Order: sequence, then C-alpha cells, then structure tokens
Amino acid sequence: MTPERYQKLTELFHAALDQPPELRAAFLAQACGDDHDLQAQVEKLLARHEESGDLIDPSVRDAGMKFASTTVLEQEAKSMIGRQIGIYRIVKEIGRGGMGVVYQAVRTDDPHYKPVAIKILKRGMDTDSILSRFYRERRILAGLDHPHIARLLDGGTTPDGLPYFVMEYIDGQPIHTYCDTRRLSITERLKLFRTVCSAIQYAHQNLVVHRDLKPGNILVTADGTPKLLDFGIAKVIKSDESSQEDFTQVDLTQPGQRPMTPAYASPEQIRGEVVTTATDVYCLGVLLYELLTGQLPYQLSASNPDETLKIICTQKPGRPSTLMNRRSKVFPKAASLQALEAASLVREGTADRLRRRLTGDLDNIVLMALRKDPRRRYSSVEQFSEDIRRHLEGRPVSARQDTFGYRAGKFIQRNKLGVGVAAALTITLLGGIMTTTWQARVAQVERAKAERRFNELRKLARAFIFDFHDKIENLQGSTPARELLVKQGLEYLDNLAAEAAGDQSLQYDLAMAYQKVGDIQGRPYAPNLGDSAGAVQSYRKSLHILEKLTQDNPQNQQVAFDLSVGIERVGDILARTGDTTGAIQHYTQAFELQKTLLAAAPSNGEYQKHLAMCFTKLGDTLTTTGDLIGALDKYQQALFIRESLLNSALPQTPVKRAQAVSYYRIGNTLEAIADLTSNRIGDLPEVQAIYREALTAHQKVQAMVEELSATDHVTARTQHDLASSLIHVSKLLAKTGATQEALQTAQKALELCEKLADADPKNVEIRSQLSLTNHWFGDIDLAAGNPTRAIKKYQTALLLRETLLSTDPTNAEYRQFLVGLHQALGKVYFQTGEMKQALSHYRQALELGEATLETNPSNAMLGRQCSQLLNQLSAVLVKAGQEAEARRLTLERLTARKTQIEQATATPWELTEYAWLLLTCEPVELRNPALAIVYAYRANRQPQETNLATLQVLALAYTTLNDPIHATETINKFLHLLPISPSLPEKSRLQTIEMALEKYKRH
Repeated sequence: MTPERYQKLTELFHAALDQPPELRAAFLAQACGDDHDLQAQVEKLLARHEESGDLIDPSVRDAGMKFASTTVLEQEAKSMIGRQIGIYRIVKEIGRGGMGVVYQAVRTDDPHYKPVAIKILKRGMDTDSILSRFYRERRILAGLDHPHIARLLDGGTTPDGLPYFVMEYIDGQPIHTYCDTRRLSITERLKLFRTVCSAIQYAHQNLVVHRDLKPGNILVTADGTPKLLDFGIAKVIKSDESSQEDFTQVDLTQPGQRPMTPAYASPEQIRGEVVTTATDVYCLGVLLYELLTGQLPYQLSASNPDETLKIICTQKPGRPSTLMNRRSKVFPKAASLQALEAASLVREGTADRLRRRLTGDLDNIVLMALRKDPRRRYSSVEQFSEDIRRHLEGRPVSARQDTFGYRAGKFIQRNKLGVGVAAALTITLLGGIMTTTWQARVAQVERAKAERRFNELRKLARAFIFDFHDKIENLQGSTPARELLVKQGLEYLDNLAAEAAGDQSLQYDLAMAYQKVGDIQGRPYAPNLGDSAGAVQSYRKSLHILEKLTQDNPQNQQVAFDLSVGIERVGDILARTGDTTGAIQHYTQAFELQKTLLAAAPSNGEYQKHLAMCFTKLGDTLTTTGDLIGALDKYQQALFIRESLLNSALPQTPVKRAQAVSYYRIGNTLEAIADLTSNRIGDLPEVQAIYREALTAHQKVQAMVEELSATDHVTARTQHDLASSLIHVSKLLAKTGATQEALQTAQKALELCEKLADADPKNVEIRSQLSLTNHWFGDIDLAAGNPTRAIKKYQTALLLRETLLSTDPTNAEYRQFLVGLHQALGKVYFQTGEMKQALSHYRQALELGEATLETNPSNAMLGRQCSQLLNQLSAVLVKAGQEAEARRLTLERLTARKTQIEQATATPWELTEYAWLLLTCEPVELRNPALAIVYAYRANRQPQETNLATLQVLALAYTTLNDPIHATETINKFLHLLPISPSLPEKSRLQTIEMALEKYKRH
C-alpha cells in the first residue's frame, strides 16, 4: 500500500467515525465511489473499532485502525523477509505485538554470529505516544544488563524511516510450556521461578516496572535459562512511587489507556491507578499460581470487560491447593477434571500429592502476592523470592503467622535425623552432666578472664574509632591523625570479629568502623584523603554487614537507618566519580528506606534530616543531567524540611548549617538557570532578576555561616563553608554589576582558603576549594578588565587541580573543573590576541571534556560545555586563518555526535546539543537548520518538560527556519518555567519574547 493510499484510508476512517453509525454506509459509498476495495478496508477498520474493548490501549488501537488492516500488515511482514537492515538480514517473522513486529535476523558481516531478534515499529504507527513508548522500551533495555533479561545489541532507523532495535535472539519456550513439557516438579518450578524473580528485582532496582509479566514474555531455553522479554509497556518509576506520573509523560495509567494482559493484570492496573513495583509482585503471583496448578486464579470473560474488571478487583482467589479438590467451592468450572489430573501428573504424580504439597506455605505465599491492596502484598520481589527460598529450605515464611508450634514443626521437618539422634543422646548426656560439672567450673574461670581481655580490647577500639576520632574531626590539620586512629581501631575490631562471628553487637561496631574509614578516605564535601576507590570499598564492606544484620533483625530501626546512610555515602562517591546512573540508584534506595523509617516514626528529627539530605543529593544528580528546574524543586523540598527542624530537639548548629546548604544549592541553581538563559538567549531583564534572587540566597548563606563562625570559629568545616559562600557572593555581585564589591569579597574568600589549606595540607577538599576560589576570582578579574591578573589566578587554580587529579584519577568532578580552567584560559588568551595559547588550551579542554564525557554520558552539563568548546575552538581557528582545520574538526565532531545520537540510548540532552551544533557551528556554511529542527523536535518530544536547554534550541531552530509562531510559543513555554515567571507581567513577557526573537535572528 502506497503512502498516498494510507493517507486516504486514514482520512476516510476518521471522517466516517464522525458520522452517526446509521449514516456511515451511505457516506462511504459516496466518498469511495467505484473504489470498492478502499470502502471494504475502511469498513473493516470500523468493525474492529466497534469490537475493541476498554482494556485495549486506545493509542495502539487508533494507530492500528488508522494505518493497517490485517491484509496490509501481512503484506508488510512478508515484504521484510530477506531485507537488509544495517548489518542484519531478516530471515523470518517470529512475533507481533501492538507496536511492532519481531523478526529473526542474521549478521551479514559475520555468518558465525548468533541469530538476533529485530523489533521494528509497524508502518504508520508513528503517533507521539507509540513512538515515545517504542523509544522508551529501547532506552529501558539499554539500561538493563542482567543474565536473565534479553540484552539490547543495537538500534537505529530503517532506510524507509521506521525505528528498530536489535536484541539477542532467545530460542526458548514460554515458562509454563517449558515446565509442563519437561514435567518439572513443584520444587523445580519454584527454583526456576526464583531465577525469574532475580531478573525482576534487578529491573526494580533500576527503577523499571515491567507491567506485563506473563508466560509469553518469559522464555526458557533448552538448558533451563529463563529470559525476560518485552518491556514495551514498562514504566520508569520515580524515587517517590506515589507519584502518578511516568518519566515518559506517556499517561498509560489512566482509565481507557491501559495496555495490559487482563488475565495477568493487577487490580490497580485494571482500575487505572498508580503502578508501582507491587504491580509486578501481583503479576508474579498470578504466574506462580499458574505454574503450580496449571490454572489461572480467576475465570475471566473475554467478551465482557466490565465483568473482568469486577472479578479481578473484588473476587478473592481460591487457595491453589483447593483446585485439586473437585468438591471445593472454588473448583474452576472451566477446568475439566482430566485437565487437573494432567496438571497433577506432571507436577507431583497425583492430585493428592499435589494438594498436600501446595497446602500451607505455598497457599499463603501465593495469596499474599495476590492481595488486592498493594500495600499488603510482599514489599518487594526480593521478599517474595526469599519466602520461597525459606519454604524450600523448610524454614518459617513471612506469609504464615509465626507461632512457636509452626517454627518447631519447621525445625523438626528439616532436621528429622538430628532430632532423633538428639533424643537418643539426651539420656546419655544427662548421665555425664555430674561428671563434667567440676570441669565446667574451671573452664568458667578461664573464660571470664578471656572475656575481660576481649571487652577491654573492644572498648579501646571503640574509643579510637568513635570517641577520639569524633573529638578531633573538626580540628584543622587533623586528617592524618583521624586516619591513624580509625585504621588502628579497625584492625582491633577485625581481629575481634574473627573470634566472635555471631556477636551482632560487635558486627555492628565493625560496620560503623568501615563507614568511618570510608569517610576519611574519600567522603565528598568533608575532610578526606582523596581516595575515592578505597572509600567505595570500605563503604561496601560496611553495607554487607549492615544488610545481614537487617535481614536477621528487620525490626531494628537503628541498623536500617545506618544502612540507608551507608547506601547514600556510596551514592556520593559514584556521583563524584561520574557514575550518575549509579548515584541516582543509590540515592533512591536510601530515600525509600528513609521514607519507610519516617512513616513509622514521623516525628523523628534524624530521619527528617536525612530525608532532606537525599532530596539535596537527588537535586545534585538532576543538575548534572541538565534538569535545572527539577533540581531546584528538590532543593526547595529539602529546605522546607530543614526549616521545619528549626527549634526542634536536634542540635541547632547542624540544622542551621544544613539550612545554609539548601540556600547554597538554590542559589547555585538559580545562577545556572540565569547563565544558561544569558548564554543562549541573551541578557534579558529576567536574567538579572534571577541573578538577584541567586545573590539573595547566597547572602543568606553568608549571614548564616558568619553567625555559626562567630560561636564556632575554630571549626575547619565552618571556615570552609564561609569561604565558599564568600566566593559565590562575589561572583553574583560581579554579574549584577557591583564589580568593586565583588573583588573585595573574592579577596576575603581567597585569604581564608589559603589559611585553611596551610593548616591542613593533606585535606583535599580544602585544596579543591582553593582551586575553585582562584578560578572564580579569575572570572571576576576578567570581567573587571584585568586579564593579566585573571591569567595568574587561572594558572594557580590549574596547578592545584592537576595535582589533585594525579592523586585521584577516577574523580570525574576534578576532571570537569579542569576542563573549565582550560576553557577560561583559552578565552582570556583569545581576548588578549595570543592565538597560539588560546588554541592550545581550547584543544586541551575539548579533548579532556570529551574523554570525561565518555565515562559519564549522562552528564548534560559537561556535554553542553563540550558543544560550546567546539564552537569556541573552531571560531579561534577561523580567526587564525585555519578555516580548513576548523571545517575538518567540526565535521569530525558532527559525525561522531551523529553516530552517538542514533544509538538506542541517546538522551534528550544529546539530541539537543547535536541540534545546537547544527545551528551554531563554525564555519557557518556547515550549519544545517533543516536537520537541526528534526533533532530539536525529537528531543522536545521526549519527557523533558522542564529542560530549559531543549526549549531554547527548539526556539532557535524555529527562528532560523523563519517560523516565528512556533518560536514565540516555545519561548513562552521557556519563560513560564523560569523561577521568576509568576511575578512577570504579561507586557514584560511579550517584550522579552520580542527581544529573544531579535537575538535569534541576529544569531
């Protein structure tokens, strides 16, 4: 079918839908004339439309009705056989779903390579919601690397414009078919099911809910390896799972827009309520029910969606064991006695054996997973799987009331031989008791001496780690002494732990000691030795112990709280070393633990304090990804919590310091928003207003820290905070025009940092702050018209930063600061006409920036900086008469970026930056506005409602292509996102839009 034919079919179908049902036939007869084939195709689509139930996703249904009949799809699928897609040749069709068709293919460049599966979007299914879902599935798969999840291998677009992705080909059977054909026992099925659970738990840890767990999406290969497939309707969850929104902004959780398989869907899916990890727990419960019994928990009507909804949401499923009893009230009418006997035969041999096997624990485990209220199910897939493990080992399960009789029965069941032998030995042992009493008294005296020595050594170790260390932690120059104390104490504890492995109290001390060591080795924003890798190792040792203690005693809130803090600390290191995704995962995990603790003790100030800290750190990672508006929201939530803690029972100095941190982050984010707006739109009136708000926030920080410093002047941390606040105030004073005041304030900050660095030369955090202070002082000097002094400041900062990086080469934060320093030197040398030096520093900045970006592709701020560096370097080359070199360099980078953004993992900011380069690159003749609008539009269609940079690029693209209407609309969206938007009068808004349009036209 030609595109023109598709278009005509689409228009007639929608026109017919607008007609009353009784007039459609006459309308079509007149509209189609002699084209009876066209009329028949439209009538077929109309008939399908009438048959579609409410449980079918309208976006899929509409796209299918608009563009394809069964005949067209069959023809399209057949035409794909033998075609070449990239390096792959299609062999045959192996599956078809609502969005796409899946084909088996082979690599043409390597005939010995294993076959692959290629999923291609169906022709015409390019509505916004379908494309968004398709690309989302591609992104989700790209982020999942697990042995039991089908791996994403490649992706791109076919020659005729259809998106596709390539996965490993799974030659297997649906899990229930595999189990039945191999006559697996209940125990074997449970073990296989636990393997599937591990894949789902991994997905949940990566913030992905599958939402369509059913046998057809879990294939088992011939060697018994299960593989999870089809994330087409998966959901990416936020850290706060109570939110109704997907990251994708595709509203799949509302009534009438619910893609699912009803037989395996949870009540909340059916009702269109919020979907969380508990939804997958329910789906797994249905799957386990089927694996155990051969039947589904409900008998559903395929023709009556309302009845299906009622059954799933209200009807209580019968116990799996009762299905084997024909006299039971819940005996399924649709299941024949022969079918049940067959199910029993392949599982346990007879119905009686199967009923006995399922009665008790397995009944309770399955029914707990199938509870209607998500809050009453297993709290995680891991807990669900753990109960199955405990059942297999004959241990008590959480789904059963924990009585003494139940636990005793479980003990005897798994220790039958031991209990029998013990009973026989009891009489013999009683006879020997009198003989050994005297010997026991002698041993008791020796044991008491050993315990005294043990306790004295433990007391000394605790004094080293917790008492002495905490007393000197905030003293200037104490970092080496802290390291010595904690490591000495840790050595004692290690030796003691080897002697008393079962002592939980000692294990807890050991875990906290490892956490202290990690802090000293590399905890960001605190005095440390700059050993990030060592810090992660120490933190993970601590977590390993705390996780075991939490499993053994889940009611111990202190251990659970310390576990959340340890997870958060690992996130800190991952964030600093450039693993943004890993950092977000750890912060989210800590956030969930702290929310649970706070729900149980809502007035606990410590829990509130750490929840605010998690908000802050999530804001930091959002800043890295370019979502400045989202980050600002997280910082404001943290500030709200911290202000509520003022005058609480907590020590007020740390509370006030934390409040200052919130204002500090808010000020920095406002400054970044203003910088972004100024750099890419111009110095609009709103920019100065945002700079003033940022200045106000940092002046609040300065006042708070000076107040703390007045009573705590010897504390290195307070002095460090004061230096940081002074330099930020000086920067914003310069940006708001108060240049002299800015220079005076910067000088105070520099003197304070130098003093702190001299007092504690091994403290890398202070040396890092000294480098930053010199860097920012140089910026102020340059703005004040003193390039010579600016160069000296930049070079001092550069030397400090290079020294820091040499001791901690994995520190991505140091590398990014180094990029900024080379860029600053390139700028100042260009302004002074020293082209050779300018080119040298710009080249170093770009090479280092791109190398750092490879290790952390999600760092949007660094990606934007690299785009700016490419343009700056090319402009200098053109100015220096090296236009050919500029053209070569730009073409090389554009080609590399093009390859990057065609990958399945391409993010909105990567699309945005590529579009920006196409609009702004040097030389000018390489610019391609027509192509830029394509990628700018793609970036804006992805879930980035708060991404200012994306909207700016789209506005520039519209203006360049002489589309003022869409440009105006996009700039207006941008202005509405700015923090000062509510106070902006409409007249001022219109004037600002006009100024921005003029700026873009001149560009």
